[in-house]
Amino acid sequence: MAPNLSELGGNRGQSRSKPLILLVDDDPDSRHVMHVQLAKKGYRVAEADNGKSALELIEGQLPSLVVTDVQMAVMNGIELVETIRATERLSSLPVIIMSAHGTRLCEQALRAGANDAVRKPVLVDSLMQKIEALLKEELFGPSGGSPH
Repeated sequence: MAPNLSELGGNRGQSRSKPLILLVDDDPDSRHVMHVQLAKKGYRVAEADNGKSALELIEGQLPSLVVTDVQMAVMNGIELVETIRATERLSSLPVIIMSAHGTRLCEQALRAGANDAVRKPVLVDSLMQKIEALLKEELFGPSGGSPH
């Protein structure tokens, strides 16, 4: 599947418009459910079905935050996190990893540089809290003070 570019525009989702969340999951049903929930909360959403497609999409438009599944073909979520952290212009991009396969993979993703992790099935309220906290930190810094 080619990256979904229909929702793109702006810079790092923090310019004139709402934050852009890049949702990366090889399960189209999971992507759809999360896309709807994120859109209801006012976020713009772009989608990719694997890490390689996500990187292609990021090249065209830098999102505010990435939410990615851990187990995917072509490039998995841990490889995506490692690539993001190793790329200078992306290294501070917030990433939340999702896994239905236990805490071991979540811990591995956190060691690779993910900012946070959630278990699947994802509890929408919990995911939204994590997204909002990371976006606030990205905008205001870890102390939550004024924008930097």
